[in-house]
Amino acid sequence: MEKSGFEFGSAERGTRCASLSADVGGKLIELLNIHFGYAEAPVAAEEAAPELAANEYIGVANSEIGGEVKVKVTMDGDKIANIEVLSQNDTPDFWAKAYPAIPDAIIAAQSTEVDVVAGATKSSEAIMAAVKNALEQVK
Repeated sequence: MEKSGFEFGSAERGTRCASLSADVGGKLIELLNIHFGYAEAPVAAEEAAPELAANEYIGVANSEIGGEVKVKVTMDGDKIANIEVLSQNDTPDFWAKAYPAIPDAIIAAQSTEVDVVAGATKSSEAIMAAVKNALEQVK
């Protein structure tokens, strides 16, 4: 725990270690109880669907690295007017490279076939796939 700022052998370090050990132990007991059927697994609350206007569409895609990306695409007639990211779980450094560059490029090109951002390929592809998924719903 050198990076923790606590000197080896200090009382603060001992307290910190004991606290972490108790947290880990508590979680382990909880997981074992669920595994052996002594407790029920918690159920995640279902996310409420966002209110959509007639020209708004939700798209979802999975990144190979960062999990699910959910976007809301707003159309102006047959043109992409806006792309809003509703949720994502990507690595912050990669996400910061891809967003807002990819949505801006998609709007400018009016196509999901745009170049990926160097150093954020999977994040870029996930945004493009989510937008494409939303556009498949446009009538």
